[in-house]
Amino acid sequence: MSKAMSKELKREIQKLLKSLIEESPGSRLAVAADSPPLTREAALYLEDIGALQKGNTGGSRRVTAYGRAYYEELTTFALWYWFKRNWFPAIVALATIAASVGGVVANILD
Repeated sequence: MSKAMSKELKREIQKLLKSLIEESPGSRLAVAADSPPLTREAALYLEDIGALQKGNTGGSRRVTAYGRAYYEELTTFALWYWFKRNWFPAIVALATIAASVGGVVANILD
């Protein structure tokens, strides 16, 4: 079993989420039986991870709060996304490194 998903599926997931997030508020996704297999697979994957939620009417689905966060994770540069979520420990680590380097330089110059 492969850990990573195919590039085509990842692109389809991004396309589905983008279409739902950037449309008018309250927009829904309806995946019919005659939809392309990749679209159905992307919708099922998003539903499995909790990014889409089935509505009360038929087979329409809406984006959840996790779906919006997942879309941001997919479309944001990985290092920047990590920094936004871990800014405090990153700044503490950088300050510690800077203090250590400053101490080494001061000892060398002394």
